[in-house]
Amino acid sequence: VTEAAGQLGYRYTVEAEVIDGKKLGRTLGYPTANMQLPPEVELRNGIYAVRYRRPDGSLHDGVASYGRRPTVDTDGVPLLETFLFDFSADLYGEVSAVSFFGHLRDELKFDGLDALVVQMKRDEEEARALLAGVQPLGPIDQRALPFGKTVMLFDGVARDTLAALGETRNPGLADLFVAIMKGTYA
Repeated sequence: VTEAAGQLGYRYTVEAEVIDGKKLGRTLGYPTANMQLPPEVELRNGIYAVRYRRPDGSLHDGVASYGRRPTVDTDGVPLLETFLFDFSADLYGEVSAVSFFGHLRDELKFDGLDALVVQMKRDEEEARALLAGVQPLGPIDQRALPFGKTVMLFDGVARDTLAALGETRNPGLADLFVAIMKGTYA
């Protein structure tokens, strides 16, 4: 994720409405903003260091899990669940953007909620450390993209998105980025 973003000059970003979940995260000390991503966004299941942008433009660092939550759900629909550091407010119904700064680990099934919470604390620490030293990658990453023009890369749209943003240095990087985010890059 980091290498591809560095070569492209911006980070992979998705946008969706925050929806209700089971509210289990808040009982564990990790309330999350839940988003169901469109099927064409083929994000690799796992845990990520992220930056969350609200409709008012405010930015919040966090850690996100994308997947089916195997520790607590046997047949869950894929969700992006983002825990925002040092934040407390109602986000339900907001259309917000999440930018991915690093893949921390794959999604795992734990032997209960206690083991899950221990790992969530480690994930939070790792994401905080990673995000503490983040700098803009290039002109596209430096400017705030307005809603509706968020960079969403997936098959068939990557090159058009790059061209629309004026990024023409290396269109092959879009294919690399898509493969990394899907987890199919070897």
